[in-house]
Amino acid sequence: MLTVHRRRAARAVDHSRAVARIDTQAGYMDTHGNPSFGALLRHLLSAVGLTQEELAERAQLSVRGIKYLEHDGRKPYDDTVRRLAGALGLDADARARFEAAAR
Repeated sequence: MLTVHRRRAARAVDHSRAVARIDTQAGYMDTHGNPSFGALLRHLLSAVGLTQEELAERAQLSVRGIKYLEHDGRKPYDDTVRRLAGALGLDADARARFEAAAR
């Protein structure tokens, strides 16, 4: 437990203020040019430097649920999308694209 706290403390990024940019040319588009929600979620996690566990805690979701979403195992509920967007610190434009990918 102590090593987890040390790793978190050592990070220079303030995740509560991190704003992830969604690049339309990134590799999270499906074969039809639409963003895969799971791939987009993985991209955003990497962009803000959060683990699945940290995102789950911030969004008040289960790690298992995050994993299902990352692998496109299910479509997220609207409330889940709002929680994730808030936990990821998305700006208005990124939030709109994130929500569109969830549909």
